[in-house]
This record gives sequence, C-alpha cells and structure tokens, in this order.
Amino acid sequence: MKSEAEKRRLLIRFAEALQACQTLKNAEKYENSFHEFVKAAWEHFDPAPFQDNWHLRDLCRHMEQVARGTIKRFLINVPPRTAKSNIISICYPAWVWAQRTKGPQSGPQVSFFYASYAEALALEHSLKCRRLVESRWYQKHWGRRFKLVSDRNTKGHFENDKGGYRMASSVDARATGWGAMCVFADDPHLVKEAESEEVRGGVVRWWNETIPSRLNDRKTGVLGVVMQRVHEADVAGDILFKEEQLRKLGLTGSYVHFCVPITYIPVKHVNAWDNGSIKTFIDDEIAAIPEEAIFWEDPRKEDGELLWPARYPASEVDKLEHEIGEYAFACQYLQRPAPRGGGIIKKDWWQLWDDEAAAENGAAPGTYPPFEYLMASLDTAYTEKEENDPSALSIWGMWRDKNGNPQIMLVICWAERLQIHNLVLRVGAECKRFKVDKLLVEDKAAGHSVAQELNRLFSAFDFSVELINPRSGFIKSPDKVARLQTVAHLFAEGLVWAPDKTWADEMINQVAAIPRAAHDDLADSMSQALIYLRRNGWIQRKEERTLEVEEELRYRPKLEPLYPA
Repeated sequence: MKSEAEKRRLLIRFAEALQACQTLKNAEKYENSFHEFVKAAWEHFDPAPFQDNWHLRDLCRHMEQVARGTIKRFLINVPPRTAKSNIISICYPAWVWAQRTKGPQSGPQVSFFYASYAEALALEHSLKCRRLVESRWYQKHWGRRFKLVSDRNTKGHFENDKGGYRMASSVDARATGWGAMCVFADDPHLVKEAESEEVRGGVVRWWNETIPSRLNDRKTGVLGVVMQRVHEADVAGDILFKEEQLRKLGLTGSYVHFCVPITYIPVKHVNAWDNGSIKTFIDDEIAAIPEEAIFWEDPRKEDGELLWPARYPASEVDKLEHEIGEYAFACQYLQRPAPRGGGIIKKDWWQLWDDEAAAENGAAPGTYPPFEYLMASLDTAYTEKEENDPSALSIWGMWRDKNGNPQIMLVICWAERLQIHNLVLRVGAECKRFKVDKLLVEDKAAGHSVAQELNRLFSAFDFSVELINPRSGFIKSPDKVARLQTVAHLFAEGLVWAPDKTWADEMINQVAAIPRAAHDDLADSMSQALIYLRRNGWIQRKEERTLEVEEELRYRPKLEPLYPA
C-alpha cells in the first residue's frame, strides 16, 4: 500500500495537472476572444474595477478582425474615458503577442508603434502594457511563448525574443528610422490646441505624409487612429473627407469607421463584409448589402439613447454638456464638430424652398419666386499660400412673400479649386446666367486680380463688381465668426431660404459647423453677401418691416404752405 506521503504527492500532482489544464483552457478562451482577454487582464494594469458595456465588446470584435487581416485601416471615434486607450494601446499588443497562430498581424513577432499628442501619455500607455505582459497572470498563460529581452526593456520601447516590439512616442517627436507592422495614433490632438490651424494642420500632415512610409509592409501593415473629435479639420475629419471623395468617384473607402457618440444620433452607417474584408458603408450604399453580410451597426435605435448608462447616466451627460459647453461636447462626446442642429446658425433655421413653398408663394413648381435684386458673393482662395483651398461663389435673390415681407433666397453655390483664369470664366458665366445685379469680391491678394479680369472680360454685361475690405469696409470685422453672428438673427427669424437640393446642403452643413468647420469658404461668401444686403436696406427684420408699414399707413394732415403763393 502507498504511504500517506505518496498519496499526498499524487494528489498534489493531480491538482497541478488539473490547474495546468484549466490554465490551458483559459488561455485558449482568451486567445479566441479579445473581449474575454480584456476582462481578465484589466485588474493587472488598472486599479479601477472593470465595467463592461456593449461598445467594449464591439470594439474588441473589430480589433480581432485587425489581427486576422480583414481590417487594415481603421478610425475609431469614441468619447473620452470610455476605455479606448486601455483596449487599443494597452491590451491589444499583449493579446496579439499571445496568439498561438502566427501571421502578419498575429503572434509575438508583430511590431507596434504608438503615438499620442504628448510623450508622457504615450509612455504611460507603454508602461501599462509592459506591466501587463510582465504580470504573473500573463506569464502563467503565455510565459513560454516569448520573453522580453533585457537590453530593450524601457518604458517607451520594449522587445521580445521573437522579434516583436512596442514603441511609443509623441506626434511631434523625431523618431527617424523606425518602422512597424502596426502604426496607431491614440489621441493625436491636444484638445486645447484644436483651434490652432497651424498646430492642428501639422498633426494632419504628420499622419498623411510621415506615417504611411513607416509601415514595414504596405500590403499587410495596419494604420489606425483612435480619438475623440476636436475639430472638423482634425485627423479624423481629414480621413472622413477623403473617404467621402472616394465615394463620389464610385469607389469604396479604405478606412473602417467605428463611431459611438455618447447619445445616439440616428445615422445610416454599417460595417459589413465585402470580398473577404470589412468595409464601411453609409447612406444609400447600405441598401445593396445583404443582412447576413453586416458585421456591425450601432445597436441603439432611439434618438438620444445613452452609450453607457451605468457610467454616464442622463444626469451626468447633461452636466457634462453644461460644464464644457455645446461645442466641446459636440466634438468630444457626440463625435460631431458642430452642436447638433448647428452652432451659431442652426440647420433648421433655414427655410426650405420646395414645391409646396413655391405654391404658397405663387411660384410654379421647380421654379424660384420673382427676384427684385440678385447679388453674387465670391470668396477667393487663389493666393500663393492657399492655392489648394477652394474658392466659393454664392448667389442670393431678394424677393417678397405674399404679405410683402422681404426674403432672401440662396440661388446657387459652389466651392471648387480653380486656377485664376478658370475661376474668372466660371464666375462671369454664373453672373450672366442668373442676370446678377452686383458681384462682391473680398478685397485680398486674389480679389484684385479676379476683379480686374472680370471687369476686363465682362464689362459689357449688366453686373457691377465691387471689392470688399472686411477690415475697413462695411463688414468692419476680419473675424469670420463675428461676421456670422452679425447675420444669425436673419436665419433665426426665418428670412433666409434654400432650395431642397443636394448642392445647398453643402452650404447649410458648412455654416452649421462654424467655428469648427474644416472649410469656411461658402460661409464667408454667405456672410459677406448678407451683411452687405442688410447694411444697404435690402433685408429687414420683421419688427422693422412692421414699423415701416405702420409709418406708410399713418394718417398725415395736409400741410399748408408757410407763405401764400
């Protein structure tokens, strides 16, 4: 018979074998599910208890597809303090290195480069990732897969013995010569610097011009941006603008977009399978996608539904908006650079001109009302420093409603990048076509040349050209926001109309996004025209019109001559 000591040793070995089997089973579960890995790993790098939510699971599912090679470009827009950095910058490299199956984006040989707006933030994420890899929990499950090498084991750069490494830096740091298979920007913008065009533009150029060349393999490498929105012209805005331009050409964008505002805003946006990879589809593109191909869409259905009620209940969301202001809240928490409905000028302040409105005002369907005066306004961007920015033209018609009240109609608008000769020809043709009475041109470097050419080529036609100096002329303000505020009341009082056309949406959306719009050419063209018309008596507020009518109707006694004839 076996002694008691031998029995105890056998029991210990049996318990150890059971524990080893359970460890292997858990390791397999964590490797197969990034979400399960995050839940188990959390306590080993963050003292705060883990709070689960549906968006964390969905974000993890997207990152699993990055590791499997079905997503190679991604843009993630989520509110602050919703665990995006913990998942993307801390857990993801550790999870990828734990994978049993090796591939271009899977296994301990994968290399990572992370950049944030500040080096201290990038190093903090790097340090937490290293602590996770070195934790007893991680080593128990995957310690035999790889080892960290001692000569490359710092806060900002650590490597393993299988060739993988994780580097961290700031956006403005000089990290010459480095490259990686995964290059991620985690909050590349500092919020308080979002209004600086120079700083913000520098970050966008860094992402566009420097980062793409840092991929070790262009075919299998991954580029990703994880951020809260700070401005319409931030890195995310630049990516989305380029994706939109591709769609206009009939092409599918390359970035997969995962966007979850803190309160739900109904949108047509899904991520779906397409020829073995995941792509983002929006608006009318969605109709052609079979339901079984949809990989992800926001599960919320009700307008205003909360993202994370356990952490951000309605009372806290309302308090946040009050504390940081509507613009900051719209950017950082709703992932929209303008407050919902618009900023200084709300979208719903525009009056919609459709067939119903035409009938009410005695106009035929599909036509404008008869105009008393037509004015064109041109914002030129053709200077040595702004050759690649669009020039914008808008034409405005003055008319009266059935009660005789003055109204203003957006007749046409566009913004395009044109060389000066082509710009002059197109502007002149539009003024001829709509029989414009006057064309306003902002008096800046390009304005002089454009005005001179217009006068030379179109002097025989019945429209005049007037140069407008925003600093010393009737506008008397070079501040573009101040100009918009000057005419905001005209919109609020329902005096400004726009046709129900797609091209008009470009003007309406840009005006609503001021002061955080990526471009302001159309908005500048609009404010220049409306301020001019207002100052010259073409547009009256309702109370002014009422006083004018009362004055006209007031009885006046017949005046007797002072002296007999």
